[in-house]
Amino acid sequence: MSNSVLAWALTLLTASSTLVSGLKYTASEVDYNLNQNRLAKNPYEYSGKRDNHTFAKSPPNWRFPFYTLFIDRFVNGDPDNDNANGTVFEHDIMSNQLRHGGDLAGLVDTLDYIQGMGIKALYIAGSPFINDPWKADSYSPLDLTLLDKHYGNITAWQEAIDAIHARGMYVVLDQTMATMGDLIGFEGYLNESTPFQTEEHKVQWKTSRRYLDFDIGNEYNQSCEYPAFWFEDGKPVGQDVVAQLKGCYDSDFDQYGDIEAFGVFPDWQRQLAKFASVQDRLREWVPSVRQRLELYSCMTIQMLDIDGFRIDKAVQVTVDAQAEWSTAMRKCAKDLGKDNFMVVGEITSGNTLGSIYLGRGRTPEMASALKLADAVALDSTSASTSGSFVREHGKSALDAGAFHYSIYRFMTRFLGLSGNLEAGYDLPTDWVQTWNQMILTNDFYNANTGEFDPRHLYGVTNQDVFRWPAIELGTERMLLAYFITTMLLPGAPLVYYGEEQNFYVLDNTAENYVFGRQAFSAAQAWKVHGCYAGDNSVYVGWPISKGKKGCEDETVAYDHRDPSASVRNWMKRLFSFRDKYTVLENGWLLEQLSNKTHGVQYNGSGVATETGIWSVARGYLSNQNETGDPVWLVYHNSPNETTYNFDCSNEADAFLSPFDGNTKVRNLFSTDAAITLESSTKENGFKGAGHKAGCLSSITMSPFEFRAYVPDKEWLEIAPSITGFEPGHDAPIDSTDANGKIPIALKFSTEMDCATVSKSISARVTVDANTETDVTFDTPVCGAMDPIEKESWTGAVASVWKWSANLQNVPDGIVKITANNTAAPGGNSTNAVDHFLVRFGKPYNPVVFPASANYSRSLMQESNGVYFINHAAPGANKWRYSTNWGSSWSNWQPYTGARQRMIPQAWEGTDLQKWEGEHLMVQYFSKPLGSSSFIQHSDSSDIPFSRRWPHIFLHGPFNKWGYDAGLPNLMTQVGDNDWELHFMHEWPAQIQLNLWGINPDNQPDASFIYGDPNGDGVLDRLPLAVCQTT
Repeated sequence: MSNSVLAWALTLLTASSTLVSGLKYTASEVDYNLNQNRLAKNPYEYSGKRDNHTFAKSPPNWRFPFYTLFIDRFVNGDPDNDNANGTVFEHDIMSNQLRHGGDLAGLVDTLDYIQGMGIKALYIAGSPFINDPWKADSYSPLDLTLLDKHYGNITAWQEAIDAIHARGMYVVLDQTMATMGDLIGFEGYLNESTPFQTEEHKVQWKTSRRYLDFDIGNEYNQSCEYPAFWFEDGKPVGQDVVAQLKGCYDSDFDQYGDIEAFGVFPDWQRQLAKFASVQDRLREWVPSVRQRLELYSCMTIQMLDIDGFRIDKAVQVTVDAQAEWSTAMRKCAKDLGKDNFMVVGEITSGNTLGSIYLGRGRTPEMASALKLADAVALDSTSASTSGSFVREHGKSALDAGAFHYSIYRFMTRFLGLSGNLEAGYDLPTDWVQTWNQMILTNDFYNANTGEFDPRHLYGVTNQDVFRWPAIELGTERMLLAYFITTMLLPGAPLVYYGEEQNFYVLDNTAENYVFGRQAFSAAQAWKVHGCYAGDNSVYVGWPISKGKKGCEDETVAYDHRDPSASVRNWMKRLFSFRDKYTVLENGWLLEQLSNKTHGVQYNGSGVATETGIWSVARGYLSNQNETGDPVWLVYHNSPNETTYNFDCSNEADAFLSPFDGNTKVRNLFSTDAAITLESSTKENGFKGAGHKAGCLSSITMSPFEFRAYVPDKEWLEIAPSITGFEPGHDAPIDSTDANGKIPIALKFSTEMDCATVSKSISARVTVDANTETDVTFDTPVCGAMDPIEKESWTGAVASVWKWSANLQNVPDGIVKITANNTAAPGGNSTNAVDHFLVRFGKPYNPVVFPASANYSRSLMQESNGVYFINHAAPGANKWRYSTNWGSSWSNWQPYTGARQRMIPQAWEGTDLQKWEGEHLMVQYFSKPLGSSSFIQHSDSSDIPFSRRWPHIFLHGPFNKWGYDAGLPNLMTQVGDNDWELHFMHEWPAQIQLNLWGINPDNQPDASFIYGDPNGDGVLDRLPLAVCQTT
């Protein structure tokens, strides 16, 4: 496509010239621009506040389950914004490196699913503001007041957040603070990494694109007022550092050079350097810059009604600026009636440096002067306690850590991984000691209320680390980790989308940065690229297993909003424990009662991993003035089934509980009968004098098993939930011989009433944009399951009862079956609106069978020299087409299934770039599937082979990346999707596959370039940013 690079350049120029005036205020951007002040002449005059709106109140307590999601990777509710920037570098259905198409409309469509698992708050990862077209993660904003059009306009944001609030849920947005996009280059280093230097470098804009609210400067000031910097040991930097920092350029941006993402460098340098050579860094420590950040962030609260911020790369923000900004956000929110606005941050450093950022900050010396009882009972507003804090009252920086890397690093070692896993000056590697150390070192006092209020968000996985189920015993390890973060540690559990569906596919291309960001709604790309071929350089002997086999798993390409998923049901029950037993949410006491452990030295680790079994009580501290039994937590971290034996008559070798001897206790993670505790010789400190602690003399634990014991009478019954669906969520069914009948079954966790279940179930089928039909079912068959069905891992919720029926007279399309708050005998219900999908259609329907029906000779039909589009895609709501291999597309239009004339689209290129015959691509969007990842190709009858590409040109060092036209590099199609070229070059040879070769301007085309950077043998489409650096 010869005009692709030119088109992108024009897009940049158009966007740049539009935004110069538009971000102040123009009608063309009014739907996306948070600045609503028509008369603003400079950024300090921007303003925006939602009119005629009652803002949502803050929750009094943030310790509830959070759910992390990327909007793009979630669900697509509106395909019109898939290519919002009008380039070819946005949505590609076969690429896991570009956009999937998720948006706010898709998020709203999925709120039943999210709420139904017990989630109370959403953390939306990535900036909501405009990024480069291909930046699906959205962490490199180009402006801080203009919303990214891929997700929706201001109204879409407001309606989505209103819908979330209406369900009693809350929204936390990402804030990148100091880091933005990659528009600035260092003079003399435009094509290479720039060395860090305290004298700074002169800079220039890389292209015509500009940040419109911030500017660069190359006039040097000999004297600048620098902020306070801290070392990782919790001490201010010394005079040797201070002496280096004298002058600076008159710039809104730090111009000190680059520092790589994963190396070991002083934190003060990271706070001044461009991040990883790809994110420009603002001088947030300069008041004029910080005040603009405060203004734009306050406008975000005022316009969108959000409830909190999560600060990306928080310890790369200078801490005093962070405290000033957070204080301004709390005031902004409080003026709207939000009196407990929360600011959490990504703290990747060790706990000691992190403690400087938490609340008003606390140094190691301050912490060492405290005792546990004192640390939870300080009068944080009194001048008498100022010696326990770095900053004055009212200058709290972060309320809590988001994800909490100190916990995660220890978790990886605790769960049996090996390597150099520790950070400097971090927490102890024991869960009880870790919590006690956090009490001493972290300022947990709420800046809004003054109360002791731990709010760390503990995650097991996030967008920057691997998915546990990808490795051996990965699900078992992940669930034990959730037990630690949800039951053991005071704070809030943070779910990463897909964990509840046991996601395991990885989509990184570098072995030192392994992560999984799989699309949540239906998508082929993650199945095609699902067999991970790399390693994980962070660990030694990383035991990947299932992660290598995703390309063999058809369900990877399905929709993943499965309410019956086993891990999701497990999580739903896990979170219900926090509602039932308030000590799990509000108890600050962790007390180790017993353990039997030994050190295991894993290959590649410099320290031993303590391995074995622990007995811990979660309860209330004496000065909390709360009553209620503790919860007894038992866990072990061995990968093998292990029997542990103890001597209850020997205090040193007894496995103690917080309950008295002869007490009947029952495990919340099992339906087994209660057990009666033996008596020990140890006084039970939870009951007072004269009581002996209960004990177990033997216990057998399966790999990575955990238990939570409560008194038998307080055991929480299994709640009704749907634990299985047949034929499987989003299963494709061939309708050819089905006679419009689809057998379905719902399985439940408890005994149900057949008539009540039937009354709660409805079904509708989407045929096209105008046809959505109710579907009926015949007389259901109900009854207990024999045998019951249950996963093998700890706490799995069993299927014990089944409802079966046949859907009747079903037309081809996408069927949605809904179970609306299904009630059980006795009054309990599923407390959820659950939706299941079935695809029903012919084998040539690309929406039902996207992998096998992506090519059809009947899609394009010719009559008297005129071509027509002959659809066969019931289940689609919208469609668009391209006659020039995706160089351009028609507008999206409603799908009716009607035959339509094909209008050839304009294209220009060299003779070598032209192709034989006619080719058609039709893309479909299905709203119930939440995806536009369905394309069907077709060729005119004069083309003998099926094809999906026009050409393949080989580019590489052998032909100077296409510039040397003297060497043959054009492949020949020899069969259906089969291309060949005899190629010989000195080993090792590097090549890229370029679909368009050299453009009329004699430059290599950059629109469709493929390579294999992750070595899995499957071609990856390379984003423009990668192509530009090749």
